Amino acid sequence: MNMLRQLGDITGAGRTHISENTRNADGSLLMSRTAEWCAPGVRPELDNPALQNLPYDTFCPRWEKFMRRGGIIMGQTDDLPESEQRMLKPLGILSVLAVPVIVNAEFVGFIGFDDCLEARDWDVRDISLLQSAAAAFSLVVEKQNAEASLKESHERFSAVMNSMRDLVYVIDMDTYKVLFVNQYARDVFGMAIPRVCILGNIRTPG
Repeated sequence: MNMLRQLGDITGAGRTHISENTRNADGSLLMSRTAEWCAPGVRPELDNPALQNLPYDTFCPRWEKFMRRGGIIMGQTDDLPESEQRMLKPLGILSVLAVPVIVNAEFVGFIGFDDCLEARDWDVRDISLLQSAAAAFSLVVEKQNAEASLKESHERFSAVMNSMRDLVYVIDMDTYKVLFVNQYARDVFGMAIPRVCILGNIRTPG
């Protein structure tokens, strides 16, 4: 939210927002607004159900086509295709600028500016600023995905090791610190879980 507020303050955009993509049962791409900042006097739309699970192919197929390739969407609402006007005008949007968020070559959502006070043409500085914000957001998402993947891998490893009826432990070969002990070993050792293994002999630190 802090980032969105700063973007709005710098550019004078009335509304800054993030939308994330999901897919429905048939694989069609959907957008949902997940974060938003509004300038004083601009109506918030974050809780608007019409902006949740909104199908690209119904209202803005051009957006999916362009942004999937890294392109940007911008313009005054009156100059946009009729289907896009039907989506934007009820939100009071006179001009829009949207930049894709790409993570590992996948179009996962977009960051957008709305101007609800005047029909404006976005300049190079506005576009560059929003592209920089989208790149930063992409890095955050990549990090979150990597952490989630690592956690999932660890959980799978733990589940397999804990199902074994053998003593299993993992040692850091540089520090000899015991990194993992399976459930069977914990049952054998009880509460006295060893911390350090020296030359193959497990011991607790003195």
